[in-house]
Amino acid sequence: MIGRPEHELTQDERNKLEQFIDRKFRAVILEPREALLIDFFIKVQSLQFEYRVSGDTNALKVLEVYYYVNCPLGFIAVEPSNDIYDPAKTTNRPELKMNKYAYSHIDDIVINVLDENQIDYKTLKDEGEFDTAMFWENQSLLEIQFIVNCWQKATENTNSKIIAFLMASDASGGIIDLRNGYNLLDDNLDIPAYLRKQNEKIETESTSPLKRDEPGFWRRLFGRKNNG
Repeated sequence: MIGRPEHELTQDERNKLEQFIDRKFRAVILEPREALLIDFFIKVQSLQFEYRVSGDTNALKVLEVYYYVNCPLGFIAVEPSNDIYDPAKTTNRPELKMNKYAYSHIDDIVINVLDENQIDYKTLKDEGEFDTAMFWENQSLLEIQFIVNCWQKATENTNSKIIAFLMASDASGGIIDLRNGYNLLDDNLDIPAYLRKQNEKIETESTSPLKRDEPGFWRRLFGRKNNG
């Protein structure tokens, strides 16, 4: 317990609050979804879904995992990499839907921790300046770390060599290698360039890959029919 008005908090105390909120967020949002996500990733890595009209799922080596940016752990979808495989051959995108949560749920977690630690934020509320982001902005970081960790735990079960890249529904957050958490955009790499840099011998189909910066790309992707 800290027991202090918000404006008197030291940086160390703010850091402690951030750690408390991290733990609460993991307990309330992340941990209840862990088993479901790991199980889904085990099925993905074991190639238990058919993705393509060509029926050659067993030959796939590179996948893309998408999350809905407004609720990353409410919706996860997987499909063959649009940078490696012909998107026209993709007919199915397996999806995992979990209980949704909203920004209001995040606010509740932050406020709960503030109240538990007797932080007085009444003045901020009275002046209309209260914003939970003043105390905590780790949501996206923890969600991405959690998805990466679940993929890696699934790999411990399957020993899969599948390469998968995590992306957000609005293209924010970069392109993350789920094997190691590395963000390709840190070095301005796209997927084919990154794979070449990693000495991965993966043949690219002769096609014109979908461009993520094209108008309507994400709307078309998330509007694509899921066949199972």
